[in-house]
Formats: sequence, C-alpha cells, structure tokens
Amino acid sequence: MPGVSVRQLLLLALIGFCASCSEMPQQPNPLPQREAGSWLSEIEAQRRAASVSNLSYTLAITLEATPTRFAGEAILEFDYQASGAPLTIDFHDGQIHQLTVNGEETKFSYNGAFISLNERYLRAGSNRLTITYDHAYSRDGTGLYRYQDPLDDAIYLYTNLEPWGANRVFPHFDQPDLKASFTLQVTAPAEWLVVSSVRESNINASGEQRIWQFPTSAIMSSYVFSLHAGDYRVWEDADFRYPLRLLARQSQAEYIDPELWFDYTRRGFDFFDDYFKFPYPFLKYDQLLVPDFNHGAMENIGAVTFSERFIHRTEPTLLRKQSLAKTIYHEMAHMWFGDLTTMVWWNGLWLNESFASLMAYLALEPQPEFDGAGLDFLLGFKQWAYAEDQLVTTHPIDLPVADTAVAENIFDGITYGKGAASLKQLHARLGAEVFQRGVSDYLAANAYGNTTLEDFMSSLSAAAATPLDEWTDQWLRQPGLNSVEARLQCRGGKIRSLELIQSAPTEHPVLREHQLEVALYDKRAGKLELRQSIPVLLRSQRTSVASVNGEDCPDLVYPNYRDLAYIKVNLDSRSLNVVRHHINTVAQPLQRAMLWQDLWAMVQDRRLSLAQYLQIVEANLAGESNLRLVGSILGTVARSYAWLEIMPGGYEEHQRSARVLEPLMWRAVQRERGDARKTWLDGYIRAASNAKALDRLRSLLEEPGVDGVELDQDRRWNALRQLAGYRCSGCKQLIEQESRRDNSDNGQRRYLAAQVALAPRSEKATWREQALRVDDNYRLNHSRIILQNLHPAPQRHEMSAALLLTELEHLDQSRDQQFMRYLSPYLIPTNCSQQNAKALVAFLSQKQPLSPALDTQLRKTAQLEQRCADIADTFRQQQLQR
Repeated sequence: MPGVSVRQLLLLALIGFCASCSEMPQQPNPLPQREAGSWLSEIEAQRRAASVSNLSYTLAITLEATPTRFAGEAILEFDYQASGAPLTIDFHDGQIHQLTVNGEETKFSYNGAFISLNERYLRAGSNRLTITYDHAYSRDGTGLYRYQDPLDDAIYLYTNLEPWGANRVFPHFDQPDLKASFTLQVTAPAEWLVVSSVRESNINASGEQRIWQFPTSAIMSSYVFSLHAGDYRVWEDADFRYPLRLLARQSQAEYIDPELWFDYTRRGFDFFDDYFKFPYPFLKYDQLLVPDFNHGAMENIGAVTFSERFIHRTEPTLLRKQSLAKTIYHEMAHMWFGDLTTMVWWNGLWLNESFASLMAYLALEPQPEFDGAGLDFLLGFKQWAYAEDQLVTTHPIDLPVADTAVAENIFDGITYGKGAASLKQLHARLGAEVFQRGVSDYLAANAYGNTTLEDFMSSLSAAAATPLDEWTDQWLRQPGLNSVEARLQCRGGKIRSLELIQSAPTEHPVLREHQLEVALYDKRAGKLELRQSIPVLLRSQRTSVASVNGEDCPDLVYPNYRDLAYIKVNLDSRSLNVVRHHINTVAQPLQRAMLWQDLWAMVQDRRLSLAQYLQIVEANLAGESNLRLVGSILGTVARSYAWLEIMPGGYEEHQRSARVLEPLMWRAVQRERGDARKTWLDGYIRAASNAKALDRLRSLLEEPGVDGVELDQDRRWNALRQLAGYRCSGCKQLIEQESRRDNSDNGQRRYLAAQVALAPRSEKATWREQALRVDDNYRLNHSRIILQNLHPAPQRHEMSAALLLTELEHLDQSRDQQFMRYLSPYLIPTNCSQQNAKALVAFLSQKQPLSPALDTQLRKTAQLEQRCADIADTFRQQQLQR
C-alpha cells in the first residue's frame, strides 16, 4: 500500500482486530458485590426477595456410607426482576463443579459463603439455574450431620437447618420469605431409610443403592426442609387420620415406648385441629430421635427431630413425661405457626417460638395427669425469662436483626420465655375465645405465606374489636423487667392504705400496664389462708387499692396472685418474716413456687444472703409435697453449694448446711417411693459434698440395694460424676468398672464426662487441647462434654483466668460461629471473685471486635461473675458480723 507508513499499518491492523472483537461475547461489567462474609444481611435479603419469585427447587443428592462428603445437583427455577446488583446464592463452605443458567454454562464467583452471578446472565421472567456441587458432612450438628453408632457401626444422617444451616446442604436462597416447593431425589445405600417432608412416591434399586423419589412438597421456607437417612428403626401408627411414624437408632430401640409417643401425638393433633380451626396442613407426621442434637427438638415440616435426651433407659417420672409431651406439642404447634405461616425475617423468630411455647402450655392444661402445667410454666419459661431479662444482654422481644449472625444468638429466654409470658398475659386479657378466634383468622388469611408482627396483631385486634398498639409497644418493643412491691399501712388492726409500687431498672425505665390480682392472707391456726384476691390494673408508678381500706390488716399481701403478670415481686422485711415461717402452709403449689422464686431473687439482689436462704430451705424443705417444686428448690441448693465451693470463706457455711440438708434429703430418699424417691435422689446426688454423703454415694455404687436404695444406670453415672468432681480415692477404678458395665453409646459419653472431671490438674490442659482441636476427628458434642466437665466447682480454683482469656481471643479469630456459639459458655473463666469480674470487663473493653456469639456470652458471664462476687462479699460481711 503506497504512501502508508509502518506506524499507519499497525494502527489499521489494530482497528481491524478491535472490529472483530465486537463480534465476540462481551464480559459484563462487574456490578457492586454483596459484602463478603458468611452471613446474610436483612438488606440483602430484602433486595433479593424483590427480585426473585415463583421459586422451586429440584434436588438430587447422593449419600454414601463411607465418604466424608455428599454430592448433589440443585435446580433453581424462579422468575427474576433485575435489581442492579449481582444475584447471590447462599452456599457455605462447599465445592461448585458446574453452574448453568438456562442451559448455558456460565461464569460465576464463589467466596466460600455465596455464589455471585452477574444478573446480565439472567433474563426477565423465568430462569433455570443448575448447580452441581459437593459438601462435607457436618461435624457440629448444623447442616447435614453424619453419625456412626459406636455400638454397631450403623450410619445415621439428619439435617438441622435453623436459622442459617440449609445453605450447608445445597445452594439456594436461604431466607425465610423466599418460600419454595421442593422435589427431591436421594440415592442412598440399599439398607437405609430416607425421610423428608413428604413420603416417598417411588423407590428403585440401583446395584447396592436405592433411588428414592419424593413428590413435590408444599411451599416452605428452606430452614424447615429436611433430609434424614440411615438404618433407622421405625414404628408406625397407621390407624390415625394422619400417618404417624416414630424413628430412632437401632441400638436405642429397646428404650423407646412408641405408644407413649403416639398417644401424646394423637392428643396434640386433636387439640390443635380444633383450636386452629385449620386441619393439619401437611401430608404425614414423622418424629425422629437423633444423636448429638444441639437443641431439644426442631420443627421440620412433617419430619420433626428430637434430641435423644428424651430417651429414658428406665421408667421416666411423670415430670419427664410432661416434658416430653410439652416438647411434642411445641413442635407440633409450629406446623401451623412457623411452617404454614412464617416470619418474613428473623426479627419475627420470637413470635414463632413464643407462640409455640404458649400453645404447648394450653395443650397440656386440660390433660388431667398434667395438673401442674401452670406451675411448670412458671418454673420453666418464666424463670428463664426473668433471669435473661435482668442481664445486660436483654433486648426487646421484637428486635431488629441486622443479619443471620445476630439471628444465631437470639434463641434465648427473651425470645422464648418472655415472649410466651407476654402472649399468656394477652390471652388472659382478651379472653380465651377471642384470642383463639384471632389466631384462627390469622392462619386462614396467611396460610403458606410470610407475615409480620403487624399481621398477627391486627388479627387479634380485629377479633377483640380493640386496638392493641399501646400493648404492642410496651411489651414487644421495650426491653426490661418491671418490679412491684406492696406497701401496706395499718392502724389499730385495720388497713389504712395499700399501694402497689411499680419500678423499672434505670437502663430500661418504661413502666407497663399489668393486669394482676392482689391477694390478702391471714394466719389462722398456724396456717396462711387466702382471705380474698382483688383484680388491679397497674399502670403507673403508684396504684392505690382503696377498696380494702378499713378491713382487718392481713399478715401477708401478695401482689401477683395466680401468676397473671410478668413482673418481679419484691418482698419487704415484714413479708419475708411471714414467708420464712409459714411458706409451707400456703395451700396452692403455684403460690408457694412464686414465694420460693421471690426468695431466690432476693439472694441474687443481695437482699438475702446465701446463708439466710439455705436456713429457710433447711426449715421448710421437708414440708414441701409438690415434686416439681421440690426439684426446683433442690436445684437452688445445688447452685448455692456450687457458689459456696468457690467463694472465699464459703467452705464452712457449705459444710454447715450440708450437715443439715444432706441427711434430710437422704431420709426422704429412704421414705419415699416411685417418682418422689427419684426426685429426692437426684437432688441428693447433685448436692452430695461432705464426706458422709460422698461415702454413701460410693456405697450405692459398690453395693447395689444398700439401705434399700438402688441406682439405675443413669443415676449411677450421675453419682460417679459427682464423686469425680471431688476426686474421690479409687474413683478411677470405679469409673473403669462402670464403663465395662455400661458400654452403650450413652455410657461412653458419661464415661468421658467422669474421666475429664476426675483428671488431675496436670492433665486438664491436655483434655482442653483435645476439646479445642478442630481436625478430622472433631465433633462438637464431644468437645462440649469435655469442656462442661473440665472444671467442676470443687476444682474451679485450679483454673488460670489469664491463660483462658488469652486463648479466647485466638479461638474467636480461628473458629467459626457455630464453635463459639455452642462452646463459648464453657470457655470463659469464672471463680466468683472481684478480680476475675474486673478481668472479664477489661477483656470486653479491648478494641479487638468479637464475634456475636462470644460477645454475647462474655457480657452475660461478666455480669453474672460480678453478681456472684457481690453475693460473696455480702456473705463475707455477714459472716464477719457474727
């Protein structure tokens, strides 16, 4: 080409090359990425919910007996609307082999927490993503957990997905408001049973495996999807209107009473079908008892999982049966409230859990053998709530949840206990019929959908024909616990005035509206007898009960009769003196329980010393006849003794009280039979601490039937664990003998606990290292057993607080949230001293940010350690004054 320079030729060539580039596929420009990290934020969830709809999943999962990983293919079909940002698919710590969008293999990025897909690869309207992947089986109980039974080598798998574990099983949109249908195929060893939310439609043999086909499910949130597999033993009740099955490990089958389970389950369905006016919305109901479960139970649709702690190797007490029934009803209530209707986001978790807790109580109440349902509610949910509500970590019942890391840490006494107590108050305020109508209207209007608090409250408000906005704001959006005290003035034997004084902590000063009853008690023939109860609406700081002015002055005024209000009662000195001498003469067990609760609260508030409390117990315990209450009081005795073990100067008081209470308990053990004997025996084992009681435990182990008392296998291990804490002479031999006597799976766990407790100080560090090591042998439950038993109260002085706190920082940076969530309670040093309390506060004040799990646990522990140190100071001051 004449007249064209070399430079011009190069330029023309480059232009030609770039022209051809325009014909090649262009890589889309990168858009803003979701913030890196393992958690899903509420903002990201809202953005994704606005883009994704009409969602369904088709899953094909291959399970094998030997590998450490499982493989799968997930097909996500959905309608898409552009959001201006990449679409993210949650998948924690797996491996992606291929991803196609609408049949075309597509580039993506994956950071170990979620897949990012540029939305330019997606089209407006329907899309189909196909992802092939594999993932490790869980070792911490979250995701798809694999367990090999040490007795027969059988393999058992189960899922545990709430709140943020489903993305450890398959890639998907893991948020509660993106409900979807699931079509599942599972390839598994031929001898295994496979269970999910619907019953299989077909099973085909394929060599040494079988292929299970499950029909398309109802739409559900992914956290209540389930996949369980293994050589489970199955019991069926085919005659009930809903197909019922119970499943457990083969090695545990001899301890299962299937008829008891089916009986409670049938009663539950009869109650809920009638109460909700909405038949059970799913096709079948399986209940599985699974090993190493991190919780009590989990409400997977149609395939509920239960901890094996509900397996009893001997005849359970009535209280344990009640606990089982209550748990069955709690999870069953979720089928409607939580599974059929589901919260939009995790700030609504409380409503699912609180409502299920209330409904379990309402289902128990009409059953004659469980005549203590109200007492159980007080000593269970409400006590838990009162304890949590007075901690620095308290929060509103309905609170903002920024991300799923926060959601992991709100499964607490506020979410369950305070929420349930608040709903119980609302149930009483509106009346049972109105409350029930509001609930059934809510379910009918929102079936298979996602809801907010406003949806629920508007249904109740419409049923009651009254606004509930003020109640909602006071009880659900404001943290803290109110207290009430009765101020009585009498002149000439007549009431001059009676006022109720309501107070609130400085940090949470809101005063609430409380509907309660004030009871007046008189001493008659040495007994406290109820004269009358007066309904009172408590709204402000001071409320006058003028209707009683001029009446005879009572011996005791109790401002929360029948436990109607969620409020802490402060006893004045006059009331305390009456209660101290007459608590056993109060006729109603519920009222006695409330008085005992108030006494224990006074200890924690430093208004009553441990010594004074134990003296009240010593004077009154033998006269208590209600077994649920006896067990609760014995629990506070064990707690008191544990405190005294580590308090400077507490040894003498501990031994003084033990010399009184331990013989008292033993006499009750010898006197009683059946459930009563078991209750007293459990308390005796927990409290045994002086030489005589410890020798007696040893005799019971070495000479079955001594003094007419024989320990069953679980109580034998309990006694050994108590002896190991005191490093009894010859304990090592006793523990080894017991492990040969009981080589069951449960026996092996108990053997480990006793070994760890007995270990000399020189071996504790080795055990701790084993518990904290995350390798191929790591199992969270194994680590938890070690840490729980590493430093019993008699050995607490051996801990090095400085070493443990130094270690905490490293662990928090190197371990995941599940590790810290479940193990941090046992990693923080406590020895009931001001010095340690200050060390914990100093550790918290450092600039290094902590994980939500550790931060929450540290703040709780620091406050409880300060409380214990203050109680110790009060105890020492009173001892010096003697």
